[in-house]
Amino acid sequence: PVNFTVTVRDAEGHPVKDAAVTYKVDQEEGVTFTGSGDRSDKEGIVKGAIASTRVGEKMMTVTIAGSENTISLAPEKVTFVPGAPEALKFVSQPTLTRAGIKISPAVTVEVLDHYGNRATNGIFSAYVELVRSSGGVVQNGGSAAHMIDAVQGLITFDNLIINKPQTGYAL
Repeated sequence: PVNFTVTVRDAEGHPVKDAAVTYKVDQEEGVTFTGSGDRSDKEGIVKGAIASTRVGEKMMTVTIAGSENTISLAPEKVTFVPGAPEALKFVSQPTLTRAGIKISPAVTVEVLDHYGNRATNGIFSAYVELVRSSGGVVQNGGSAAHMIDAVQGLITFDNLIINKPQTGYAL
């Protein structure tokens, strides 16, 4: 969450007590607020927080309703970035292929955070792991443990080769 403070003052700069402060964003999916609808204290202060399960920029507007009028402040930009990587998901599945020939198109997986956002904030590496096989080996550039770095949350294995004919392999 991103914490923030709203200070409500009158035209002369004095704190305004009991003003209702509410928040709104342009893209509400996955967004939660704390403090929205709270009233300012004797110092004119309301504390709040915004959190989002969706990455990207959000434009947040604060509205203050006092005893005499309602004011909406200019929108403020809040940017949410992906969380730590927690899962992998195939973008392109392995296709049928012949032994000794690279799998084409390349197998691609995306690195996802806890909420399913592509984890683009960091450097990640992965390698091919043979989960089930009937005797063959899947190689990546000649080695089953050759590391591939993620680029913008995508890992592309463009050099996968099955070294002998088989059925039922799984990555």
